[in-house]
Amino acid sequence: MKIVSKPERSISKQAVRRSFDRAAARYDAHSGLQQKIACDLIRTCADVCARDARRPRVILDAGAGTGYGVRLLRDRFAHAFLVGLDFAPRMIRRAAHGCDAAVRFVCADAERPPFKDGAFDLIYSSSLVQWFADPGFLFAQFARIARRGARLVFSTYGPKTLGELRASFGEADGYRHTLDFPDAAELKKKLRQNGFDVDVY
Repeated sequence: MKIVSKPERSISKQAVRRSFDRAAARYDAHSGLQQKIACDLIRTCADVCARDARRPRVILDAGAGTGYGVRLLRDRFAHAFLVGLDFAPRMIRRAAHGCDAAVRFVCADAERPPFKDGAFDLIYSSSLVQWFADPGFLFAQFARIARRGARLVFSTYGPKTLGELRASFGEADGYRHTLDFPDAAELKKKLRQNGFDVDVY
C-alpha cells in the first residue's frame, strides 16, 4: 500500500538506532523483501512523475538505510539532486560509500528533518513510516519540506503484516514481538489532514 498530535505509542528510537547500526555491515545480505519493496516503489515514482509530466529536481529518500533506494533513484532520475536521510550513523556511512557529488547524505531523525521549507520536489520513503508512533506527525514534517505540488510516495506495512509471527508468540511471555501497523484508512486520513492528495497503488 502505497494531524499533528502527541504520539500514541512508544517506540525507543535509541534502541532502533542501535539495532540498525549493529546490522549495517550485513543488512543488504538479509533485506531481500525490503529491496523488492524499494524496487516496486521506484517504479511507482517513475509512473507518477511520468503521469504528471514532472521532472523532480530535488529528491529526498527518507529512511535511506544503506542507500539501496538512493542508488535506484539515481538510475531512474539521473538529472536530479538526491538527499538520503537516515538516523543510524553506520547506515549512512555505508550508503555514502561510492556515491557521486549529486547525492548528499544526512544523519538525522525524519521527525525533525534539518531542511528548509519547500526543499523537495519528490519525497520517497520505503519501509519507514511504520517505525513512528504517530504517522501524522511525520507527514506534517514531510508536508513542510515538500514544495507546492510535490509528491510523497511511500510504502509501509498493514495490520495483517507479520500476523503469523504475532499469533505464534501470542501473549505468553508478556512481550510484543512486532509493531502495531496502521491501516490504510488511518494513513489516508492523516495524509489528507496534512494536505496530501491520496492514491493507493
